[in-house]
Amino acid sequence: DSNKENASLRSMSKEARELFAPYIQGRQSKAQLMNALDTVSLAAYTGNIVITGREGLDTIGLARSLIRYIQQEDTNFSGKVAKISGNSLNKRNIPEIVEGLVNGALIIQKAEDINEATAKSLYKVFQQETRGIIVVLEGTKRAINTFFDKYSILEPCFNARIDMEALSNEALVSFAKKYAREQEYSIDEFGMLALHRVIA
Repeated sequence: DSNKENASLRSMSKEARELFAPYIQGRQSKAQLMNALDTVSLAAYTGNIVITGREGLDTIGLARSLIRYIQQEDTNFSGKVAKISGNSLNKRNIPEIVEGLVNGALIIQKAEDINEATAKSLYKVFQQETRGIIVVLEGTKRAINTFFDKYSILEPCFNARIDMEALSNEALVSFAKKYAREQEYSIDEFGMLALHRVIA
């Protein structure tokens, strides 16, 4: 329901709206963001998140913003955050990494590179209810879907997902106008022409 979704977005603090504004423009991704903020939790076996987007979209920036938001909202969050690629994770001791990140967050970039042994090890970590952690899987939509086809055992642990959408030229212009208004500026006709030229 878009009214409910807009009300939820308005009920967010100005800082929070500014935190997510560069990443979330489409209606679907706004709804997914609100769901993620309601769902993400330090319970290891649930409340983890998937962020997808094609190459060039700042999916890692969105992951960091989400974690920053959680850090402000959840006093149990330790503030410890680590980012690692799926490929590098295959060579590491996962229980050891998680031990060092208790009540923190782990961002796994290009999660599709995770191998079977790593997937099994991650699943074991998710079964330990005593250790809180938020895990963010990042990758392209297609790669993440293939990943969950392969390791469906992990999918229930990730009950929040945001699929970042590339913005059309019109959406970018409209975002720029809205941002200018919020800063108490306006863009004149020449500014609009220049903006269209730069975006193109």
